[in-house]
Amino acid sequence: MGRKTPLRFLMRDYCERTGAVFKYTTFHVDGLRIASTKTPHDLGMEDGDIIDANSNQSGG
Repeated sequence: MGRKTPLRFLMRDYCERTGAVFKYTTFHVDGLRIASTKTPHDLGMEDGDIIDANSNQSGG
């Protein structure tokens, strides 16, 4: 992935591969929620940084 490529492509790919619903999934770097329009460059990310994904579900 390029350093100036919006993270939405990675986020959508993750959701497709895992079956998560994109609009109910949040992504975080270093505990901070990230917008899909941001790029690794915008966030100062380096190789090896980890993006956490959380699916927000409702119901029982």
